[in-house]
Amino acid sequence: FVLHAVLVERAGGLDTRPLVGSHEADAPVVNDGATVAACLRLLRDTALAARLLGRQSPTARRAAQAARLLHSSLDRLYNGRYFQASRDDDRLNTSSLAPTYPAGVVSATDQRARLTAEAYRAMYAGRLVGHGNGPLGFPWSAGIMSRILAFQGRSAEAWEQLDLARPALCAQGGSAEYCDDAGRWNAQYFSTAQAALCSALHALVLQRHGRTLRLFPSLPPGWDRCSFRGFQSRGLSVDASYEGGRAEIEARNLTEQPRGAVFCLGAARRVVQLGPGSTSRFVLEERRD
Repeated sequence: FVLHAVLVERAGGLDTRPLVGSHEADAPVVNDGATVAACLRLLRDTALAARLLGRQSPTARRAAQAARLLHSSLDRLYNGRYFQASRDDDRLNTSSLAPTYPAGVVSATDQRARLTAEAYRAMYAGRLVGHGNGPLGFPWSAGIMSRILAFQGRSAEAWEQLDLARPALCAQGGSAEYCDDAGRWNAQYFSTAQAALCSALHALVLQRHGRTLRLFPSLPPGWDRCSFRGFQSRGLSVDASYEGGRAEIEARNLTEQPRGAVFCLGAARRVVQLGPGSTSRFVLEERRD
């Protein structure tokens, strides 16, 4: 579908066909940042899956080639200050954040991602961030921003966005679509907004970087102790509790294949290899190199 209905060749590169973007208006745009990033991730993963499964095909080869071309399309959206909303729109909106999260095709520590996040925060200046097309705060955008900030190690700013989103949370689940500066919200609830906020909260206490699992990597100021249970990453289920620079960890292999990871708490690290269904319990204490 993406190759046939979304993308079109333009002068040796790839653009999206005119589509409605994150601006949520009826005017179609070319190369909306979220659309480009999502297509790039989908095509890249399709090519990777075909390679891992040994099932190469003309479609898989086309996906790999299209992903390479879309990288250039995404690079052109960076204007030297931030990822702009789309090819012909120099504004910031949620599409500016999408390449970093949720698409994950630009690392949060990439300088372009850092500058984009800083420009986005400055646009809302200590308020709940919105989707970039107006002054209202949008918890969905706030969750995305908070997760990016957590992966950048900016724990205080990440927690600020989560804290500002509190009025939008519903006791029965979900989050209001928007919230104004007076804390008023609309009664239209979204599970995706709640999921974005939960993802950001998770990123404060556990992050995966390749084969490395970083424990409690971005704790907000004043968090002297905390814990989590049942977080899963690449076949491992992890429970951990933290207090006073010390973490107790339990890792379980949920798969029928050997699994391993490098667990880190600050500069402390431990390599864990687990057989199918096995469990490891251990302690890490923060240390300074």
